[in-house]
Amino acid sequence: MESVLEKWLSDFGPSTANTYFYALQKFKKNLGIDDLGEYLKKKPNVLTDFKTFAQSLKGKPPKTISTYTGAVKVFFADHDQDIPSKDLRKLRRRNIVPKRARAITPDKIPTKAQLRRILNYMDIKGRAIILFLASTGCRIGETVKLKKKELKLNDDPPKAEIRSLNTKGSESGRTVYMSYEARDAIKDWLSVRGSLKKRSGEGSYESELVYPYLANNARGMWNRACRKAGLPDPVVLVRST
Repeated sequence: MESVLEKWLSDFGPSTANTYFYALQKFKKNLGIDDLGEYLKKKPNVLTDFKTFAQSLKGKPPKTISTYTGAVKVFFADHDQDIPSKDLRKLRRRNIVPKRARAITPDKIPTKAQLRRILNYMDIKGRAIILFLASTGCRIGETVKLKKKELKLNDDPPKAEIRSLNTKGSESGRTVYMSYEARDAIKDWLSVRGSLKKRSGEGSYESELVYPYLANNARGMWNRACRKAGLPDPVVLVRST
């Protein structure tokens, strides 16, 4: 990762840093920028580039546009390249930047029968995380940072400790309780993951983390299983980071 972006992202929590990273990568790609440090040295017209970037996202969901443009705006502000409020208001009036970041379709929570169908199309690691999410209501961002030592699988009922460091907005930590089915799935996963190779072929899934992969990987597993189960989009289980 280039030094300017890496240094900037280090000031944020893991979840926010991950979101901002993907937003800035999209900004670079859409505007043909190779290095953000060199880009800033050239004293660019940030308003023009911001507007160009926002227009390049046309057709994407309002929440996506708001997230991506918001990240770029913060990046500019933190590098003394503020976009004037009056210009942002003008972009909103012209619908170049969404006035309100609302979902374009309502969320649909799966029924128990639908969840069983979806789980039929998931492997052992997918079942372990989805059953945990379904029974605890945890966010995916905090779940993928859960460590083995924070699990209390032999308690009755089984539970896990969510650290404040990994919560959205650094909310206070909390104890969450899981179903016995989720506990059994996690135990099965932990017992075999050391012998499973990652899809890249480099190393196994053995780690101090319970789920040693990215939140986007978990969402991908969920979405693929939903499609295989013949369920219409969007079926929502995984809460945002």
